[in-house]
Amino acid sequence: MVQIKARKDQRFSVILDGRPVGLATFEVPLLLTEVKPGQHTVEIRNEDNTVIWSRGVLDLKPTEELILSLSEGRPVLPTGRPGAWRAANTHKAPPNKPLKKPLKEVP
Repeated sequence: MVQIKARKDQRFSVILDGRPVGLATFEVPLLLTEVKPGQHTVEIRNEDNTVIWSRGVLDLKPTEELILSLSEGRPVLPTGRPGAWRAANTHKAPPNKPLKKPLKEVP
């Protein structure tokens, strides 16, 4: 089971494996009771799905319980087994490519 809860006065849309699964609020946390063991991709978005706040991977074990606490502008705070939540790196550095040597001019 995965419980996803938002900070007071905040609401987040949750996308699991590319499919919208619900809205997480402070008053009504989102409970995902049918998530099968294994790895699942998760996106946390604003309520109208126009901004992605966080991306990550859930790695669930059978009968595992995990709580993800959400707060706008902050990393997801997981409670449960260490390593069950892994944030995805959305800002990758450009690859380190060697500089090409300029072509020599032919006289």
